[in-house]
Amino acid sequence: MADIRCTNRRLLHCVALLALSLGGCTANRWQNVHSEFVAGRATTVDSEFRSRKPYIRATVNGRTEGWFLFDTGTPITAISPEAAARLGLRVIGEQASLDANRNRRVSPLGVADSVEFGPMRLQDVRFLLQDRPTLSYNDVIGVIGMNGLQGVTIDLDLIGGEFSITNERLSADGEGVVPLHRTKFAVPFIPVEFDLRGGHRETRTSWVLVDTGNSGGLRLDNRTSAAVADTNKARPIDVAVGSHDMRWLIAEAPLTGGMTLGDTRLEGARAVVNQQGNNIGIELLGEFRIQIDGVSRLAALTRSDGAARLVSLERLGITRLRRYGGAVHAEYVIPGSVADQNGLTHEDVIVAINGEKPKAHHLKADFWKVAPDAETIQLRIRRLSDGEELDIAFPIAW
Repeated sequence: MADIRCTNRRLLHCVALLALSLGGCTANRWQNVHSEFVAGRATTVDSEFRSRKPYIRATVNGRTEGWFLFDTGTPITAISPEAAARLGLRVIGEQASLDANRNRRVSPLGVADSVEFGPMRLQDVRFLLQDRPTLSYNDVIGVIGMNGLQGVTIDLDLIGGEFSITNERLSADGEGVVPLHRTKFAVPFIPVEFDLRGGHRETRTSWVLVDTGNSGGLRLDNRTSAAVADTNKARPIDVAVGSHDMRWLIAEAPLTGGMTLGDTRLEGARAVVNQQGNNIGIELLGEFRIQIDGVSRLAALTRSDGAARLVSLERLGITRLRRYGGAVHAEYVIPGSVADQNGLTHEDVIVAINGEKPKAHHLKADFWKVAPDAETIQLRIRRLSDGEELDIAFPIAW
């Protein structure tokens, strides 16, 4: 499996896929976790969100130290060998996996008698022992995946920064609710509807993994890429390294139309194409509340602003806004875009967006909320050159 960034965290995906086919570990070693929802405990999980990713405090063998990335994209738990020793994990064997260069790698496999976070108590929990299984922060000692959490509802409010685990069931007719497909690896896949040709008449629905451990946006497999992405406009973003040091470009391409998450339509998204599977990460999920109900086999993706339609700033021809000198400016204007054709520069001041002063969410988001039937976004700008204010209508309709 090619690795875009060659980080150990992505190795967990290889492990999940290879646990049945390579020696050293059987499926039961990961599936025999005994989990208990402890009645009377607070449902809130001790957590913090860093760049929208959820990190949790977990008590392992009665001791609490460091943070764990909570990763919905893998069933596997992992911990650094140093932390495993301090927390009293017992080494019970080895686990075979592939590294970023497709070389077979063997990692020690440890077991914790108990792992507790929020209302959950897990027993006989297997951990891969890896050097810094996540490299993001010095105080992060491991990764906790989805194994053992099939009987509860995970509630991650990525925009509000809240994480809870409950026994409450989702309703099929609730807001933003979609069917949930769980593989034998216990990770959540949801149906995402894609426009095929830039309109609303022809669509394709594909199962996509909800992956809070993925900092990026959308990744699509070969078949989905060919159907919903404009691969003729693909641009290289990185280099993948495979077996025998073979290298090839990882490419990103715009979608040919919109996509729908829950009840929210997104327009102007891009995807890393021709990957091993379909996967959606924090870059697109970061403005959503995600609920995963393993009992009812339902998931919900909702937004606090109730947005039914979002349009990417790239559709307008600008990147994120930023504030400096007491005013709001476009960070970058894309050459040849509508913004560029209208003479907008990164030095011009953006005075209003659809008649309102720019707000904090305009500066943080890559997608803006628009009315379902809107055909344009109105920007009022003040030219740096002469101080003149003028209104520009940016077309957004497909």
